[in-house]
Amino acid sequence: MLHIRVLPGDRQKERQNCQKAVTQSFRALHDFIVWQPAALVSGQRTITSDGIPVERNDMQLKATTDYAIRTILYLAETQRITSSAEVSEKMGIPRKYLINIIGAMKDAGLIETYSGKKGGYKLGRPAAEISLFDIISVMEGTVRLNRCLEDDRYCSRFATENCPVRKAYVDMQAYWEKYLKGITIENLLKDTDAE
Repeated sequence: MLHIRVLPGDRQKERQNCQKAVTQSFRALHDFIVWQPAALVSGQRTITSDGIPVERNDMQLKATTDYAIRTILYLAETQRITSSAEVSEKMGIPRKYLINIIGAMKDAGLIETYSGKKGGYKLGRPAAEISLFDIISVMEGTVRLNRCLEDDRYCSRFATENCPVRKAYVDMQAYWEKYLKGITIENLLKDTDAE
């Protein structure tokens, strides 16, 4: 639980603003985790817990990340070497994006590539060993919710060690990472088969 001490004047107002920011951040994370996963793979519009449709928010993944998840899911389904033309057509991914996506995922060991007439792509490891965290980390460059959570702990106010908002972000980050690491491609395929 976050405790905010009452301070005189501007410091009190600053603390109130921090508390408001923490509340808004937790709500945004909740909305993302609870309402976003279905839209993440299907490409549907996101609806927040308030019932408000949003096209994009600051915590939304890039389109290329969504394409990467689709690509990995399709390769896990086919369980064979699959051509870029087939992946592009079946998953609705523009080929120009697919080439870049494949390169990044190959470098991370998520996909293997095969040259030649019967070449294409297949998973680099079993679907049970690939999580959404793995894919998002590769495609987004970072999964950190805020700049102060990066390894260098940068803060424009130089307040990293005693910032009440950062302490909340640390908790949010731990929850976010655990959640994403718990969703494997194998889990997603099983969920699809059950429907």
